[in-house]
Amino acid sequence: MAARAQQRSGMTLVHGSLIGFVVLWLVSTVLLVVLFLDQDEMENKDAQLQRDIRTLVSSSEKQELQDYFGRASSRGPTVVGLLEEARAATAELATGNAADNPEVVRTKVAEALGRVVDDGLVAAPEAFAAVDLVAAFSQMYDAFRTERSARESAEEQLSDLARERDELAFTAQALQADFDDQVVSLREEFNSETRSHEQYRTDRDASFARADERIVEFRQQAAKQSQDFRAERAGLMHTIDELQTRYAACRDELGHLQISPQQLVTARSGDAVVLTAAAGDDVIYIDLGKDDRIVLGMQFAIYSADTGIPASGRAKAQVEVVTIYDHASACRVTGRRPGTWVTPGDIAANPVYDRERTLRFVVVGDFDSNGDGRADSQGARQVEAIITQWGGEVLAELSPLVDFIVIGQRPILPYEVRDPSPEQEARNRSTRQRVEAYRKTVEDAQAFSVPVLTQSVLARFLGNTGRMASAR
Repeated sequence: MAARAQQRSGMTLVHGSLIGFVVLWLVSTVLLVVLFLDQDEMENKDAQLQRDIRTLVSSSEKQELQDYFGRASSRGPTVVGLLEEARAATAELATGNAADNPEVVRTKVAEALGRVVDDGLVAAPEAFAAVDLVAAFSQMYDAFRTERSARESAEEQLSDLARERDELAFTAQALQADFDDQVVSLREEFNSETRSHEQYRTDRDASFARADERIVEFRQQAAKQSQDFRAERAGLMHTIDELQTRYAACRDELGHLQISPQQLVTARSGDAVVLTAAAGDDVIYIDLGKDDRIVLGMQFAIYSADTGIPASGRAKAQVEVVTIYDHASACRVTGRRPGTWVTPGDIAANPVYDRERTLRFVVVGDFDSNGDGRADSQGARQVEAIITQWGGEVLAELSPLVDFIVIGQRPILPYEVRDPSPEQEARNRSTRQRVEAYRKTVEDAQAFSVPVLTQSVLARFLGNTGRMASAR
């Protein structure tokens, strides 16, 4: 029974092993069938995956992605994560914002470069028209380096200029100090001269006041003499009237006499005396006052008392009446010959003026009032206006009672033409009449022994004033 029981036990183990083997065989067979059945599907999936990989990555890009695949692991970042990390780093480097996608980065870079071109602040903006970010940064750095070099050079030049400026400022300060010292010295000298001048004016005014008192006394004494003189003059005028007929008889005998400026005795007699004057002072005083028929603006020629009035009428100075007092007048010196001065006692004269009576003049001929060498249509009227302004009287005809005749240029006879127009004939006739009147007046002046003044001599006797400055 024991052997039978051992035999049964051995059969059971064999049977169990066989059964296990069969089961394993069946499972393996099933698995092989399943694997064989799924092989086509897996090959199809593998082909589809290869096509997808070629769509996503080219064969030339596979090597570049090896680093990413090598860095990718089951526990580290994925390939997509590495790519996103690279994109974010690039975006932050380009725009400062890691969230910007490549399109936004390109847009912002294009806008930044566009501003460089549009603003026109860069010397050559076309260089930034179409460049990448690195090239633009390199160009900007080159421009910065050039500008920095230029700025350093400019700063060096500015430093040199500043040093020169400081040196010039120091020199200017020294010159200013010297100038200030000179100004102080000149101001002191000027103040001293001003005080001296004021003292002179005070002394002069006091002297003038005393002189005015003496003039009053002299006027009072001369009043009686003047009355006697007027009575005597009236008698003489009556005698002169009686002698007029005798003048006519003597005219032929006197016709050959030539009256020259040397014989202008009346014109060469003084009308006033300079009371006060000082070298360098532009104001003098003469002994003519309100009762002497003097007017503001009247001009006198000044002559030395030692030499008297020359025949040419050339004066040492010219003065103009600016203030009239009772017995004197203040005159402003309007001009003088170089090296000459007006001194007390000098003679003041104006051939048109006479304190006692009105002088009579006849003006004839053409006159050049503007100095261009040609007679002016209004030249004679200007001479007559000057005579009238200074108290003289202009007569239309010459007579023995005329004091002076002022002779201008002889009128020019017109050129005779054939068949002149009525207007030309009228002008020619008028000119011939003026020529004949000129000739007759000159002859009568010689016959009547009337003193003759040419335009130039009259201008010199009047002191070569602006009104007669063009006289010749």
